[in-house]
Amino acid sequence: MKRRDIFKYFTVSGIGAALGAIMGGKVSSPHPDTLLSSGKVAPIKMTVTELTNLNGNRFKVGAVIDAMGFAAEEDGGGGRWRKTGVGGQAPGQLPAQRGNTTLTDAQGNEWALILSAGSTALQVGLIDDVDSTPEFLAFVAGVQEAGKTVLPLHEGITRVESLTAGVPVLGSLIVQGKGKEASTIIWNDDTDGRDLWDFTGSRDFFEARDFTIRGSHDVNRSNINAYPMLVRNTERVIFKNLRSQYSRVMGIVARDALVAVATECSVDHCARDGISLANCDYTVTAGNDVSYVDDDAIAVHNQYYSDQRNHICIGNRFKFAQGIKMLGVHVASITGNTFDFCTGNAFDIQTLAATELEGGTPSFAVTITGNTVSNHINRANIDGLNSAGDIFALSSTSAQAGTLAAIPGTRKPDGTIDLPYAYYRNVYQQADANSTTPIPMSRGFTISNNTVMRNIERAGLLSDLGHGKFWMRDGEYDVDLSVKAATNPSFFRLPDTPVFSVNGTGNTFIGGKWFISASSNGRMVDSKLTDTTIYDCDALITAEPTTNQWGLKLEGFEVDLDPYLQHASRNTDGSWAGEGALTAMTLQGATGIELVGNTFKNMSRISDYDFNNAVRDGVLLADGNVVWSGVSTRGYSAANKGVGYIPSVGNTRVINYDADPANATFGEIINELRRDAQVQPTSGYYLDGWFVDKSIKQISLGKVITGWLKVGDGDLHTPGVNWREVRAEVV
Repeated sequence: MKRRDIFKYFTVSGIGAALGAIMGGKVSSPHPDTLLSSGKVAPIKMTVTELTNLNGNRFKVGAVIDAMGFAAEEDGGGGRWRKTGVGGQAPGQLPAQRGNTTLTDAQGNEWALILSAGSTALQVGLIDDVDSTPEFLAFVAGVQEAGKTVLPLHEGITRVESLTAGVPVLGSLIVQGKGKEASTIIWNDDTDGRDLWDFTGSRDFFEARDFTIRGSHDVNRSNINAYPMLVRNTERVIFKNLRSQYSRVMGIVARDALVAVATECSVDHCARDGISLANCDYTVTAGNDVSYVDDDAIAVHNQYYSDQRNHICIGNRFKFAQGIKMLGVHVASITGNTFDFCTGNAFDIQTLAATELEGGTPSFAVTITGNTVSNHINRANIDGLNSAGDIFALSSTSAQAGTLAAIPGTRKPDGTIDLPYAYYRNVYQQADANSTTPIPMSRGFTISNNTVMRNIERAGLLSDLGHGKFWMRDGEYDVDLSVKAATNPSFFRLPDTPVFSVNGTGNTFIGGKWFISASSNGRMVDSKLTDTTIYDCDALITAEPTTNQWGLKLEGFEVDLDPYLQHASRNTDGSWAGEGALTAMTLQGATGIELVGNTFKNMSRISDYDFNNAVRDGVLLADGNVVWSGVSTRGYSAANKGVGYIPSVGNTRVINYDADPANATFGEIINELRRDAQVQPTSGYYLDGWFVDKSIKQISLGKVITGWLKVGDGDLHTPGVNWREVRAEVV
């Protein structure tokens, strides 16, 4: 026999023949099975299905076979199988038949898959992109029966389209894919009340990482409660790099966890919320991408039985979705999120009525900073399903006294006040409806350096601009941008009740409706807003008729309501057709608003209150504000341009500028109406009765010149005629 002929026998089945050839044919070939009786790995080419036809009696318990595939060699299945039992089982059963990661050979011996980090359901018969529900369930059961805490997913598509119940999660578990672009689960979300995963019982933790779950909302637009990921009864929940698509309800959900974290996840084209971690005690949502969902992009609100706190929402991206719902939230930081084509409330931090099942607690200690909202779309102009929504919705609606004489933190009839601190933990109980559970008002908001801007035109359909359509629970909807209300939110909406201790600075509001919209009882108390830009909007404050006293100071605002001279009541020369055409503050009885150091441009008037009427003293406090106007006379005049009403109360400064767009010098400053000077003005336009204080006063012959009083409107400056010297006698 030639040496080269020996190599053709170097297969497991040919080893005996090779030995026989070498020995001159005197040693017979041993049966390949006998090579495994020592318990060593069998060097045998065999698939898992062939293993079920094997005479396993020749193997000792503990023997191991490396299967080369499941149904065929190198089909991705196979794995290492260990003999774990002798006879007594139904012969020839695959894992899907046994419901776990074991099988039986032809003699009824049991073999178990040796689970490792590289194990997947392919090794128990799952076929990529083919419905393999029994095989996947068997793999999940086997992993958990073996005490493993990691459920690996293969790179490819797992179809579980014949589920009749949720996949059981029996204990703590990590479902680990190969990446959300690589591993996908497609399931049959067709039964109301049946979820993809069953979290019956309790567990310490659950994690879902690096895979995609896909539902059927693209082909079935009905909305049913079949959740692709709803984690319950779990103390710690982590979603990492998880994607949920086409859910017929919410995308990624956890309830009642002590800790719930969602980072770098994606949710799109879902019929309800994107990521909902309501009633979880400590939540982190960071770096997530939520787009084309019908409801809230992120929800971390308190529900009726809860007092959850500590929420961080940072660096998320939202598009074509409602905003962040934090009803009744306690201790939260919302930072660096971006919203594009947001509908509904961008930041919903209300306390809802006692009859609601969520948000029945006051909100407190909330910081919202560095967020950007572009192109808010009013849902009433999309499908009309939910309320219109604005940017920041703040309220204390359900705050009430219960059995106390007054709401905690407010004055009682006897002149005393119950401190609110002991009542913040009181929560809404469904059977109680707050009738005996006192709840304080919401307070403690810092809202700073947020930008809200419209940067699309008000003409045509949204899809015409190449932005697409809104994905709603029952279909796709376009938006008619020519309807102004469709793109006209308010920055703050204050429904029903006051909120306390709101501090805001550095915010920018461009192309919207009202900066503050207040109902008859909505207002800010003990609050201060500073250094804010309001540009191309309808108003600074609009309040419904009320006698409520606010406690709000506005300082350092730049308010320019009609910079493009587009208002219907704006004349072509920059003047106004009526005094009330575009009012910055419509207060209608509200009191206690202080204006300090603000700048006003392009409006018919600053307020519906007459700034020059002493009867209003204390109602609207103003000092050091600046008004830009092409001045003609004090008060309202159709000849005034830019700002139509020129106030003089509270040391108001007036900048006289060219406000007529027909002039080549449009926008240029002509003069400032000085409030003080060392000498009488000799140039510029001044108003009748305007007083210029002499900045350095000297006594001469027992008298002192205090300043100069303008006689008549105009730019004439003859001493003693157009200006009268005002003197005071020194005693």
